[in-house]
Amino acid sequence: GALDVSALRTAWPQVLQAVRSSNVMGGKTAHAILQSGGDVTAVEGSVVTISFANPNIARNFRYDELLAGAIGEVVGGTWKVKVGVATPGAGGAAEPEHAGFAPGDGPVAEDPDEPTSAAESGPRVGSDEAALDLVRAQMGGTVLSGLPDTD
Repeated sequence: GALDVSALRTAWPQVLQAVRSSNVMGGKTAHAILQSGGDVTAVEGSVVTISFANPNIARNFRYDELLAGAIGEVVGGTWKVKVGVATPGAGGAAEPEHAGFAPGDGPVAEDPDEPTSAAESGPRVGSDEAALDLVRAQMGGTVLSGLPDTD
């Protein structure tokens, strides 16, 4: 039958050993990274998704071809590996890397950086009036006018 998550998890120790004993450069590094936190979270056709709880490890994992070869060596076939970030509390389901928002972030109804009204916004940032307001309000200065230009 087709390979599923459960079957691949059962074969995972042999896959890790195949990664470690590989002659490809980085085999031992890949083995250490996978052993310390890589989890098989999906098998769809010939694509295996490996997820890490740490998004930085997921983003920087560069051993997908090595891992795909090791999976093929252990269970047969030709595989592709997709790396994702494990979603806490979702039964190990993976959220693909770079899927829009960082973990914990999401869309908001309105931009919190946008002023809500013209009165609240004050002078346009970068304008002369904004600079004069800054001198008066934040620096306690007095703006002098009517001075001759020195240019």
